[in-house]
Amino acid sequence: FLQDLGINQIEDLVGYTVGAQMNTQDTNAAPNANAYINGQSLTSKIDIRGIGSSQGLDFFKNITPNDSYRVGRYDESRGPNGILFGISSAGGLINQSTVLATTHRNSGKISYQLGSGAIAANRWELRTNHVVLPKKLALAIAAVDQQDTGWRKPSYFDKRRLFGTVTFTPNDRLTLRVSGERGNEFGT
Repeated sequence: FLQDLGINQIEDLVGYTVGAQMNTQDTNAAPNANAYINGQSLTSKIDIRGIGSSQGLDFFKNITPNDSYRVGRYDESRGPNGILFGISSAGGLINQSTVLATTHRNSGKISYQLGSGAIAANRWELRTNHVVLPKKLALAIAAVDQQDTGWRKPSYFDKRRLFGTVTFTPNDRLTLRVSGERGNEFGT
């Protein structure tokens, strides 16, 4: 679904969920009330049924800008039952589950998106899974390189990010996973 519609930001995904909308703080009257203008907030706020929700990454509080290049699945838990996961606010939780390295087969994908109109976008995505030791050790890498230009000069939004994860399964009862991300986002 996400790939068919070219959705790669959680802000675009919210448009297809029922009862959810972006909280742009357009109703606040106080000075400096909009945290996005001064860069005080790196993640966008989402309201579910009019109440603020939380965003998670593998069920931990998400503090990085959202992008689907490293996401294997989105989960939405509406209302206070999201508190069962420990990081939710009263509105609910939108969780991003990252891709996992799988120890049973190699796989890979390269995709390219070209956009035109008010925002011209060039976006490359790479996702690969490599089995080092069958059923024991695997490495997965996801990367994105995106350049967006707008109709006003200078208007751009560029990102280069890299995500990696390792899965080690020494026996049937124990699985260790380590993941990390590095990258930059630039824009006007």
